[in-house]
Amino acid sequence: YVRPKPHTHNPAIAMLAAQHTHERERVSGRVSPTPRGVGIKCSSKQRSKREDRVSLRKSQRALAVSKKRNTQTTPPTGQRPCDGGRAEHLLPQLVRILNQDDDSLYLPAVRQIRRLVSGAGVPPIQEVLDSGVVPRLVQFLKQATIPDLQLEATWALTNVASGTSQQTMMLVESGVISPLVCILSQPHVSIALREHCLWALGNIAGDNVTSRDAVLAAGIVQPLISLLSLPPLPATPAPLVRTAAWLLSNLLKGGGATVAPAVGPCLARLLSWEDPTVIVDALWALSYLTENPECMNQLLASSELWEKLITLVEHADTAVQIAALRVLGNFITVPNGMKQVAPLMLVLERLLNSSKSCVTRETCWCLSNIAAGTREQVEALMASDLVVPQLVRLLGGNDMDARKEACWCLCNLITGRVPTFVRRIVSQDCVGPLLAMLDCNDTQLMCIVLDALQVVLCVGETLAGSGGNPFVPLVQAENGEYVLTRLLDHDCDEIWPKASALLDAYFGAASADEDDAEGTGGQPDPCAVAGKT
Repeated sequence: YVRPKPHTHNPAIAMLAAQHTHERERVSGRVSPTPRGVGIKCSSKQRSKREDRVSLRKSQRALAVSKKRNTQTTPPTGQRPCDGGRAEHLLPQLVRILNQDDDSLYLPAVRQIRRLVSGAGVPPIQEVLDSGVVPRLVQFLKQATIPDLQLEATWALTNVASGTSQQTMMLVESGVISPLVCILSQPHVSIALREHCLWALGNIAGDNVTSRDAVLAAGIVQPLISLLSLPPLPATPAPLVRTAAWLLSNLLKGGGATVAPAVGPCLARLLSWEDPTVIVDALWALSYLTENPECMNQLLASSELWEKLITLVEHADTAVQIAALRVLGNFITVPNGMKQVAPLMLVLERLLNSSKSCVTRETCWCLSNIAAGTREQVEALMASDLVVPQLVRLLGGNDMDARKEACWCLCNLITGRVPTFVRRIVSQDCVGPLLAMLDCNDTQLMCIVLDALQVVLCVGETLAGSGGNPFVPLVQAENGEYVLTRLLDHDCDEIWPKASALLDAYFGAASADEDDAEGTGGQPDPCAVAGKT
């Protein structure tokens, strides 16, 4: 049973990602990574586990707009920036100047427009689009003989592309993509111009799938790979690499994995970059590639990549840790995708004790995929003496998100139906915390908890001697009968039948004896409630 992890925005991750901005002053509308996506095709063994409601989940970065706006208003010439309000009033005049035949007036006019859309606050992007000046700016992108004019026009268009989806589509319809890609394909282009072209294309590709596909169709992949493959990579200016990695991530987001064979080695190289911003974008790009099983198998062929990922999950930067855990968790969903099990488990053991709750949650999610994997993967997890006690500790903690992730992992282990593993997990006093999760509002999780309890009690039947099922008293000691009885009135048609079945199978005799001795006493009759329609 493959359960996508929900696409919820995590403010903690957003705050961490916001720390990794470019050295230039920028106002960012870029939404930080909070990916959880749909599962990929699973092996026949994993598919068979769907019937046992074992959750195997993949994650993906949220399909949110990823944009940046360059608000650096100090021009290369050192001139003072103009006043935004005054420039807005000058826009019609600037448009008239750009439609004249006097080349000497173009650069100052374009610079004025660039400053206008680069100002702080809400820039007049729509006014610029409505003025009809954008096609003229696109023409200036082709003026290779006037590099300053090219740069100012690219800069202005970059910030226009940081607007709404409708505004970005208006820009795309003006034909801006091809000239930008053409500039990147030229060998002798300044670093500043190259970076702004990447930046503009990143804003366009990050807006929606249609824009992203248009950028890909224009042939951006090859010049982008050539740029990131320039030897030696550390000699490439850091801002340029950051912007290129961000663009690559936007290109692969939401189904752009068709370019995977070409960019795979490039992404692997970016993981060796010292800048955490570059590493994070490269990791999220890798996570997008894992949506495609064929691409995943190609990536898994590299043992060096696996070793690098294991190293990165203990990186000093939390955003890097989270992104690396997401990629590892996705790799584990592939048959034989989990390499070097022992080193990975040692790292995950340590991360369960992390003081950062977001890291702890992601570690539990990664472990839950291992717990829903092959028999060998589950055995590797259970070979650790520390993982299960730590999961039970988190399950009984105060962080609800961590409790849910720990619950998924333990339930995946239990519903694997290996009696020795079930007995070992129950011995860690997990019954009470599991029952407590039946009060959460997550119906899907409640269902798998009920399934796990059914397996626990079923395994207990195999241990039953003269004293009966040894796990039934454990449930009773945690007021489990009362919890299950309350679920008989649950609105979900999956939950109350499961609760009813557990009561009938393992607690029916006790309830009947109690009714014979004391009557119902005004309490609801579980059998009667279980028959509701």
